[in-house]
Amino acid sequence: MPETDAAVAAAPGVDVDLGMLETAVDGLREMADARAGGKSRGKQQSEGDSGDEGAVYAFSIRWGTLIFGRLERLEHYSRAGRLGQDGQRRFASLRRALHELEPAMRTFGVAVPAITLDEGRPGGGHRR
Repeated sequence: MPETDAAVAAAPGVDVDLGMLETAVDGLREMADARAGGKSRGKQQSEGDSGDEGAVYAFSIRWGTLIFGRLERLEHYSRAGRLGQDGQRRFASLRRALHELEPAMRTFGVAVPAITLDEGRPGGGHRR
């Protein structure tokens, strides 16, 4: 008897990977909002002054590890149909958030993932 999409179990670790990436996306959004808030209040910021440079540097290391490890793993599982229904929904939401935050990634000089919002294909596509 063939398995339905709802019956396919998510690959091990998918929830943890998604949770870590969702937390990192929230962190990037907070950093971007803080920077935008500082500029809107008329504070002068130099190119290298983004508040706490050490925090941005530490974030960039964690971010790179997540993007080039866990995100690529999730994309692989998405293409293989191994995220499960809830995981696939969360992954689609994560891809949208990453797309929306691409300008912030470039502002802070952190890795920009090579995935797109091609919702018609599981896992999206790669930017080249």
